[in-house]
Amino acid sequence: MQINYLLEFSVIVETLSLSEASDQLFLSESSLSRHIKSLEDEIGSKLFERSTRKMTLTPLGEALYPICVQLRAINEHLNQVVTFQKQVTRKVINIGIQTNIVTYFDLYALVGDFMAQNQDITINVRNVSVAGLDFDPSQNKDDIIFAPGLAKETPAQYHQYCISVDSLVTVLPADSPLIKGGKISFADLKHQKLILAPTDTPMFALCVKAFLMEGIQPNISLTMHDGDKIIELVEKRLGVGLLSRHTSILKHPDYPRFHDLYFADINPPVEMCVKMLYPLTPSLQVARFVSYATKAFDSGKYKFELSGSNDTHS
Repeated sequence: MQINYLLEFSVIVETLSLSEASDQLFLSESSLSRHIKSLEDEIGSKLFERSTRKMTLTPLGEALYPICVQLRAINEHLNQVVTFQKQVTRKVINIGIQTNIVTYFDLYALVGDFMAQNQDITINVRNVSVAGLDFDPSQNKDDIIFAPGLAKETPAQYHQYCISVDSLVTVLPADSPLIKGGKISFADLKHQKLILAPTDTPMFALCVKAFLMEGIQPNISLTMHDGDKIIELVEKRLGVGLLSRHTSILKHPDYPRFHDLYFADINPPVEMCVKMLYPLTPSLQVARFVSYATKAFDSGKYKFELSGSNDTHS
């Protein structure tokens, strides 16, 4: 006996109208009529007396109706329990992305493509502020974090995958006595006025952290959003600029020379990258996402350029 037919029968009893019942059940009247006829044939007796004007219950229909009402309540409760359990057991990945790098990375395309192939997983994405690029893993609630950082650093309790690697270069007048074989040390820059990207950008935080790791407090005189503006200020001999190598090469094909300027590498090299951080012992769903993401990044499907922090975005 079809349970759905019994549930449909109870709705017809309450409306006493095939038309109204079909609207509530999202079925055609002809389908509903066939279902009730099939139910009556299986039982071996009519449930309704039909006339041109109305439908009335037979004695068997009257006896069956309260049982069908109970059955409908049980069915609704069963559906609620099943839905709740699906939500409870559904696999979830929480992703945090450092606020200032959202501009440079279409994370939502990556997430959408992954979920299309992994429909049993829900992903929650939120913007996070990683003050000074440092955070306490024990306080972190995200399964995966996308954030800028120094390539040689890996936070405790995390694996890291570097999505986009770049290096730091200085911009100086070509006749600067600081230039020695195309490289400049942090010690050389200790007393120089520095021109950096704005304080709210990953580039600024990376530059400051690189100096502090060498035991030097950077002397920051100016900050500018646009890499070209930084170069103009260096041309005016207002300080030493710090840019990413990638941005410098894109803007100036004659790199490392440009007009009366020289782009010099820092020694020891400072490699910066956008990192995907995930736990040392990831859950199965996180491992699936990491595997998918790393393959996609390695293939060049999603571009993620930290050098954008030298431009007008913040």
